[in-house]
Amino acid sequence: MASWTFAALVCMLSFSGLHAELFSFETHYSTADCTGTPFKQDIIATMFCIPFGTSYAMYSCSGTEVTLSTGYSDESCSGTPTNSYPYVSTDCNTGGDSPGRTFSCEEREVVATNYYYSAAGCAESDKLSTSMSMPAGCKATGTATSASSEKYEASGNDLTYTTY
Repeated sequence: MASWTFAALVCMLSFSGLHAELFSFETHYSTADCTGTPFKQDIIATMFCIPFGTSYAMYSCSGTEVTLSTGYSDESCSGTPTNSYPYVSTDCNTGGDSPGRTFSCEEREVVATNYYYSAAGCAESDKLSTSMSMPAGCKATGTATSASSEKYEASGNDLTYTTY
């Protein structure tokens, strides 16, 4: 087990206080049919417009279900997407280059928020409207052959990151 505590506030990290948000997760399993051990859990940025091939896409949550909407023509993902792919949290994604995955949404406490800036120095005037919350709790970070996990915890103005 290794851990570090981040006691000094830096410009791109803000401790958010206690509130919960919906986060979307992609969980990878050791078997293609999702019956094996979960070994890795990726947090997917929800409600962020991301490049997707020649267009843009966005993940969203509704309850425990994740939807990937693709085909937006601009980087703000305004307008109507050309495709929407709902993922039921109990469905195992067995195709593609990484079979054995599920997608789900889960409400978790926010321990910190990462803000983005258009220039060095992190001046308030350079703060972009985009930010990303960090969820509390443990998540798997291993590989199919090596188990590991990590956890973020907040206490006052301290953020503690622990790996197992």
